[in-house]
Amino acid sequence: MQRAGDVKRYRLMMLQRPVAPWRPTLADAHADAIAAGMADWDPDRHALFVTVPARIAESLGPPVDARPSPPEPQKRSFKRRRPASRAL
Repeated sequence: MQRAGDVKRYRLMMLQRPVAPWRPTLADAHADAIAAGMADWDPDRHALFVTVPARIAESLGPPVDARPSPPEPQKRSFKRRRPASRAL
């Protein structure tokens, strides 16, 4: 049910869980997705490609305050760790 003063807001979601806070514009949510490594911008097609299962959720709700900084990109390490050396 829409209440007076409700506005559209956008949020990056991953597996039905929020990854970023609500944003006032779709462009801000796109920036969150790119910063989190869950989307890529194709300048030739002028399109954003979001990695499945991530998505941009849209909702009506109270206005969102000024845009805070985007989330930190996820750091993934695929390097094998060396086993600890055993001193005899």
